[in-house]
Amino acid sequence: MRLEQLEIFVEVSNSNSMSMAGEKLHISQQAISKSIKSLETELNTQLFKRTKSGIFLTSTGENIYQDVKRIIEIYNNIKQRTNIQPESHEINLSGTLSIYIPIPLSPLITKLTQIIAQAHPHIKFSLIEQYPKDLNDSAQDISDEICIRTVLSNQIQYVINKSTNCNIYLLKEEKIHLYAHKKSLIARKKQISLKDLNNIPVVYHISPITKKCFISDLFELNGIPFNPILSSTQFNHCISYLKSNKACYFSSPIAMDLLDIEKDVVAIPLKGNYTWCHIMLTAKEPNLSNEARVFINVTQEHFHDSFCQISD
Repeated sequence: MRLEQLEIFVEVSNSNSMSMAGEKLHISQQAISKSIKSLETELNTQLFKRTKSGIFLTSTGENIYQDVKRIIEIYNNIKQRTNIQPESHEINLSGTLSIYIPIPLSPLITKLTQIIAQAHPHIKFSLIEQYPKDLNDSAQDISDEICIRTVLSNQIQYVINKSTNCNIYLLKEEKIHLYAHKKSLIARKKQISLKDLNNIPVVYHISPITKKCFISDLFELNGIPFNPILSSTQFNHCISYLKSNKACYFSSPIAMDLLDIEKDVVAIPLKGNYTWCHIMLTAKEPNLSNEARVFINVTQEHFHDSFCQISD
């Protein structure tokens, strides 16, 4: 059970609408529905009843509603007492923050900057999308900027050793999934192997510099030839390929759950113990700007269950 699930439960209860709750929380309706179903499964009970006039609490939902609100209130009180950062109304930020991001995570970073813009409308963001492989192989000195990266889990220690001038935070570790259209030939597969990928159309983010991507590293490690058919520089192009059933796409639930495509696609885990980590590199004090501090705080709140510093 996660705090985010409880917050979603309360917001759906208050609005009697998943779509309205999603708008207020900046989460897609599909993600809201998925969270409620997960909570109901964990508690082994139905919390909401659906009617033509809206969605309403069941008797069980009503019984736990006040307790859930108290849990959230206690958490917020603890956070307020321990938060050493200045409150949003005490600072007037108007600088520009550059954020380097891997192409597949662009929806996530866009959401986080939108949340910040509500409290700090004068902060300007420069979102710099790069091929994930180039981003990881680039210089490690990020000065006062923010750099989001996705790396294979077995490469985390290499990044830590190479990035001694940075603070490194783990956002989330996930099993690698391939997204496919529900009408594709592989949609019913429980998992998919690396060898299978050479027989189906998959769109990759292949760097024109290194001629590689994340998945090519896995092919190389397993001694399997890598024969890519499609490559794209833009996230929207990949989603277009996916929605039109022209190609499959490797991406992350933390980005894909923000899109309204759950009814069209399925996520298929990659066969084997393959995981990747989404991490954030920042400058160290005293080189950290106030704008960067705000972004770190918002990111920590978003990933409150898994966020932690992994560098010394």
